[in-house]
Amino acid sequence: ISLIDTVCGSTCYLQIYKNAKTDGTWSTEASWTFASESECHMQTGLVVPLTGGKMYYAFASVSTNTGYLSGRLYAAGSWGGLETIATDCRRAAGFDTCTWSFVAIGDDVHIVYLKDTTFELIYKKRTAGAWSAATTVQSATTSTSTPTLSVNTANNNLYVFWAGSPTANNIYYKRNVAGTWDVSPNYWINETTAGLTGNNRLTSYYKNYDARIGLAYMTKTTSPFNVRFAFLQVPVPEPTLTIGAEETPPPQQQTIFYIQNQTGNVGIGTTSPGRRLDVLHANSAAQLRLSQSATV
Repeated sequence: ISLIDTVCGSTCYLQIYKNAKTDGTWSTEASWTFASESECHMQTGLVVPLTGGKMYYAFASVSTNTGYLSGRLYAAGSWGGLETIATDCRRAAGFDTCTWSFVAIGDDVHIVYLKDTTFELIYKKRTAGAWSAATTVQSATTSTSTPTLSVNTANNNLYVFWAGSPTANNIYYKRNVAGTWDVSPNYWINETTAGLTGNNRLTSYYKNYDARIGLAYMTKTTSPFNVRFAFLQVPVPEPTLTIGAEETPPPQQQTIFYIQNQTGNVGIGTTSPGRRLDVLHANSAAQLRLSQSATV
């Protein structure tokens, strides 16, 4: 899916193209064009996939220093009406857009943007067809602190990254776990030696790959600049740890570590340890058995 903004004469056209292929090549399956004054003078627009062939696009338009975020839902073969997401997004210096980022989890859309004048990072969520009230993720950043949003699909936690505040030339992040954002920012990258090129020169993965979320950013304030990459290790589902439960695990689930409730015996590869430590191979042949008397 791709989004393209073109200007022909005095009319603004928002064009969305859908790729029919998934092999890295392009063949247009469908396209849509919107011509509306309310959608003029924008430089960025993004499309995110939802479930069942649905998708949502959002875009930014600007006036003086203030940006406006709007969007539409595509469902059942047609586009819905124009939705107002925010009217207080900070305009990016030198660009006809504002500073924002968004992802989708299922049919819910999540967006974070930099608020004009107060420079707060603001979060909103679209669920059941309506946008939530604004939540402050981080207060008093800088006028150029551009958020970039990622999702850990292993647990649906959100991660928002930004630069320049609380300390210049540093990159921070916060997590949203079960709908609640971290209270304090997590310090991550220190670039005080080379210096960050700008607080708006960073972008992150849309989602995790394996147990990592990647971030690209720029350092140095004069040419030649550096483009640097870092990744954040994020939680992924772990092997089952069973403690004190007497029920037998399902056949497809292998218990790797077990503590017997009544005796305190420890089993590795078994749920029936007969010694203080029982280590069994996958073929159920005893490999190591230790008791208090050190009998092996």
